[in-house]
Amino acid sequence: MEDVNDIRALEQHVGSKNVIANTNINFDITLPCFQESFPFQKEYTFENCIFNNKVTFLTKTIKDKDTFTKYEYNDVSFYFKNCQFQEVNCKDVIFKRKIRFHECLFHKKIIFNNPSFHELVDFWSSTFKERVIFYKANFGSVVVLSSAIFQENVLFTYSRIEKVFILRGATFEKGLDLALAIILGDVIAFDLYLNDFKAIKEPKKPKKPKKPEKPTSDWSKSYDGIIAEKGDIFISNKRETFRIIKNQLIQQNNIIDSTEFYYLENKALSEEKASRVFKLSFDGMMLFLNRISNRHRTSYVRGILFTLISGILFYYLSVINSSKYIIAFNINCDIIQDNISGYFSFIIPTHTFDYLGKDFVKQYVEKSNYWFYIFDFIGRIFVGYGIYQTIQAFRKYK
Repeated sequence: MEDVNDIRALEQHVGSKNVIANTNINFDITLPCFQESFPFQKEYTFENCIFNNKVTFLTKTIKDKDTFTKYEYNDVSFYFKNCQFQEVNCKDVIFKRKIRFHECLFHKKIIFNNPSFHELVDFWSSTFKERVIFYKANFGSVVVLSSAIFQENVLFTYSRIEKVFILRGATFEKGLDLALAIILGDVIAFDLYLNDFKAIKEPKKPKKPKKPEKPTSDWSKSYDGIIAEKGDIFISNKRETFRIIKNQLIQQNNIIDSTEFYYLENKALSEEKASRVFKLSFDGMMLFLNRISNRHRTSYVRGILFTLISGILFYYLSVINSSKYIIAFNINCDIIQDNISGYFSFIIPTHTFDYLGKDFVKQYVEKSNYWFYIFDFIGRIFVGYGIYQTIQAFRKYK
């Protein structure tokens, strides 16, 4: 590796193929390099370079004095291979040609405020150590994040994705926010590593005044400031991100992978409801039942266990409210053996009341209180629900 400390020294590293390789660049650099001594290039290629200072991309127009040819920075493409960056600034830049970062390492922040990419933008197998916020970015063609590693939150805030967004094999160690992205094309998200992640509550919205007043933008400023500057992700945005990925996978007939994001979506919804003090509401209860009965359609094993355990619980409650048995704290194997066939009859939701013998109703049930019938009825509901949830979980293999 050779060290260069100014633009003239960097110029000496440009070969016949316009490649700058194996170089430590120890000064702030603006790309493209429009100094008179530096040759204008249609494509800049950097291999195995370390940018120890700030890299700024700049939109600029120049004219050749002799031929009066107009060159625009928009017409330049970039290829960075196995390079390291400290700080990168792409604010208000228009890329009319492709830009590629392959196997690159970004140590500090990368600023993507209002850039426009007309062609391919590719971050294949690159690693980002800090939060990345694509704020009002316009992606007119293909966006590639395949095999990229993001160690902090990644947000596509008010960004427009017109064609293809490839997330194959990408790793998000913290969070991903697609809730505010305008996705007009397809999202390719198989082999995606994204688990449940920590999110924050939204700022409270101001109450509507009784009398018409001048509207305030304090809430909007607070909301935008959190997501555009701090890079935090709200719980509702997390849920929406999981929903977007789930729907994209379903459209691609990837049912098995979509079930995991269906689970994450419902889990985020439960978290959102809890944050709004609806933890004990009907919606919250249904989300809880969905989670314990089949992990939101992702676990048929949990569905089977839920059915069997519900059957045991309500069978026990029903039988002890007949006059045949009383509550005891000792385990009697003979009694358990006598009730095995009755239990399996009980977990058939359409069972009759004679599952412990033909004379069971006359001898024991008619003499018992109404709780026998109540627990039997509730047991039918829970067992039937468990069977339904088990079937729903199996549907991911269709």
